[in-house]
Amino acid sequence: AALEGYAARLAARRATDEQLAGSAAIQAAREAQSNPTREFRVANNRQFHAAIIAAARNQRLADEIFRSGQFYFNYRIAGLTSEQDYISNRADHGRIVSALLARDEAAAEAAMRAHILQTFNTYRRVNAL
Repeated sequence: AALEGYAARLAARRATDEQLAGSAAIQAAREAQSNPTREFRVANNRQFHAAIIAAARNQRLADEIFRSGQFYFNYRIAGLTSEQDYISNRADHGRIVSALLARDEAAAEAAMRAHILQTFNTYRRVNAL
């Protein structure tokens, strides 16, 4: 959570306007889906996180995130999560985008950390089934 949180903080500071617009567009695509497929959910989630990591413009940090990442949200997990999990995840992404667009570094980091921790808790819950 700390690494991706820091990436969100850096993205709020360093991202170009185009990069922020790209992250917002990825979120808008998510918001437009009323009944998304697992494939869409996984692809959109990966695009979202990758866009923020790229917008942080710190290759060393990006390498560490990908090296240490468990990629908790994958095709199998997407099939085990509920509609409420999706709604919660979508809201998390919305808070992250709002903070990024406001260039609020602290809020972006806090929102990303909370999102990653919530995602990990969901991962643990569905893996216990």
